[in-house]
Amino acid sequence: NGNYFWNSLRDKIGTNPIIINGMDVRTLLPRNYLNDSIINFWIRWISIPQSPDDSASQVQVFSSHFLSGVLSNNYSSDMKRWLRKINIFDKKLLLFPFNAVNHWSLVAIFNPSKIQQTSKRWGETRYTNEVCCMMHFDSLGNNTLHDGSEIAWAIRTVLNSEWDRHHNTTLDRTSRPFTH
Repeated sequence: NGNYFWNSLRDKIGTNPIIINGMDVRTLLPRNYLNDSIINFWIRWISIPQSPDDSASQVQVFSSHFLSGVLSNNYSSDMKRWLRKINIFDKKLLLFPFNAVNHWSLVAIFNPSKIQQTSKRWGETRYTNEVCCMMHFDSLGNNTLHDGSEIAWAIRTVLNSEWDRHHNTTLDRTSRPFTH
C-alpha cells in the first residue's frame, strides 16, 4: 500500500529513534482514532527539555506498551529491563499512557520520591510539603472503559519493585510505601 510511506517522518527524540509513517499520520484526520505511534511521539516530545533550566528532564514518559505489558505479564524480568538504567524516584513526574478497548487514558504519578512524606501527612492538617499522588486522567470520567483499580495495582507493583531495587528495603508486602 503506497499510503504506508506517504508523509513519513523519521527522526530522533533525544537518543530514541522515532518513525511516524503515513498510516500513523492519517489517524490525525477527523473521525479517526489516534494510534500508539502518535501518542508515543507526542508524549515523548512534551518531555524534552526546552532549555537547560527546564524541568522537563524531571519527567519519565513510559511507552504506551509498558502498562499493557505489566497488566498482562505482571512486572516480569522482561518489563524490568525497561527501567534498568533509570531511577524513577529521581523524577518529579511519571506518565503512563494507556490504551484498551480503543480508548486512551493517562496515569500520572507526581513526586514519587515523596512517598514517605505522604504517608506521614495523614491526619496532619498543617502539612504543607510536597507529597506523592497518583491521578488517572480519562476523558470518559466515571464512564471509563478502563478498570482504574487494575491500573493502580499494576503501577503500584512497578513502584514497589523499583523502590525495593533502589532503596534496598526489607519491608514486607503490607508495609511497602505504595499501598494506599
